[in-house]
Amino acid sequence: MSRRGGLRFLTMVRVLLHVVFVTRLAIALVASTRVKLNGSWRFRVDRNEESEAQGWDTTLPPGTEVVRLPHTWNLANTTTMRASCGTSAHWN
Repeated sequence: MSRRGGLRFLTMVRVLLHVVFVTRLAIALVASTRVKLNGSWRFRVDRNEESEAQGWDTTLPPGTEVVRLPHTWNLANTTTMRASCGTSAHWN
């Protein structure tokens, strides 16, 4: 193979590798899914971890508040300066 033919071959290989890379990148970008959670949600803190036993996944429990996402959780209740520890339940 001549020097000129070898350079042409290497150029073709580089172009092919770039095409493969760009194609794989495009497929990855198209395949990813973004789920927007902004909007109104019903929210209640489950301090006693009783939500499953009481069936919160099927019925809306009392004391549920409507929050809009994005939301600043530490501004919701300034009367009790407790840390929000525990589980929570939410409905859209």
